[in-house]
Amino acid sequence: MGLAIGILLAVYAALFLTRKLLGSFWSTSAVVAASILFLHFGVKPPLPSSVISLYTALIVAAALLYITASRRITADFWAPIRETIVNPRRRVLLGIFLIGIPAVVAWRAHAAFLPDLGAPAVFRVIHPAPPNSIVVHGETIDLKRGVNPLRKLDAPKRAEHVAAGRAVYYQNCYFCHGDELKADGHYAESLNPRPINFRDETTIAMFTETFLFWRIAKGGPGLPKAATPWDSAMPVWEDYLTNQQIWEVIMYLYDRTAQQPRQVLAEEGG
Repeated sequence: MGLAIGILLAVYAALFLTRKLLGSFWSTSAVVAASILFLHFGVKPPLPSSVISLYTALIVAAALLYITASRRITADFWAPIRETIVNPRRRVLLGIFLIGIPAVVAWRAHAAFLPDLGAPAVFRVIHPAPPNSIVVHGETIDLKRGVNPLRKLDAPKRAEHVAAGRAVYYQNCYFCHGDELKADGHYAESLNPRPINFRDETTIAMFTETFLFWRIAKGGPGLPKAATPWDSAMPVWEDYLTNQQIWEVIMYLYDRTAQQPRQVLAEEGG
């Protein structure tokens, strides 16, 4: 942010020193434009749109006060505008303005009426607590103290299931979660919220395998009310995968990312 402020002050200084050469119209317009750009891109964390609108109105009001401060400044400001309107040699430029300004206004009006895909103005639990148990394909899965049954197998058998999980992943999950498991699949950009990034150490490394089983099996529609609105786009994978396939793809996720699942409560002394 310090660099942005420095650039803004440098722009102000350059415009002040060249104000007589540029004239009131161009120097004032440049100051307003630089100030608005700073509000949009120079402040970290970003300002709310309501605050940007308030400060933009204040900047425009200050510019109008400067323009109308004297007859000389007012005449100097309107000179380029009047020249563009009355000079036949500038009819092309005038036509661009006459078409461009209504087009921008129409575009802004259209954008304002589009559905808002941003986060809702309510609190939402991104990773809600799971229920105590779920039933998938007639089998009751204990989500509090259950374990991945494939973890009990010896190393060669586990490797076979990891390979099977890889096949399940690339047949079903790859398109959203991506080849590198970084939430950069083909469809990721069109989803809101984006798919989970399995490489992030604050995601699957923080969860038990039964938590992932619940999220995969029941998908977005299986989330509790605490996670709504703006639900996950995760499909209900129990409609397409067996329980073993879900456990296998979970094994693959941890193996591919070299992360370990969080231990179940029973092993934590809970």
